[in-house]
Amino acid sequence: KSLLAIWNLGLPLACLIIALGLNEPVKRGKSLDFLRKKTVDIALLQETHLKIADVHRCQNRHYMIAASSSAPNKTKGVSVLIKRNLKLNILESGADTNGKFCFIKCNFDSVKILILVSSDQSTFFHGW
Repeated sequence: KSLLAIWNLGLPLACLIIALGLNEPVKRGKSLDFLRKKTVDIALLQETHLKIADVHRCQNRHYMIAASSSAPNKTKGVSVLIKRNLKLNILESGADTNGKFCFIKCNFDSVKILILVSSDQSTFFHGW
């Protein structure tokens, strides 16, 4: 995995990871442990390479999938993971069917946030 960025804008701590495939249980576990150790609240994952039926495997007792998109042939994939105890009100979520992008619109402490993960770039906006 490659860590590209960790940032905190006075909002939840976010992290962008290019996973290069999360099909192996050991790699999934290590990725989730890394997020927990770095106290990441929101993880933006690119290149997950998971089948639609396997996306749920990227969850554990600390993190859940808020949005995800997978390609049918395991070549692409993006996901938004959020910490289960994060006080985030998800208003809307969506994704394409080709593993190229997914998003969530949410409120955190009365701040509107749009989180978009794409195979090209990932964006963390607030106040849309």
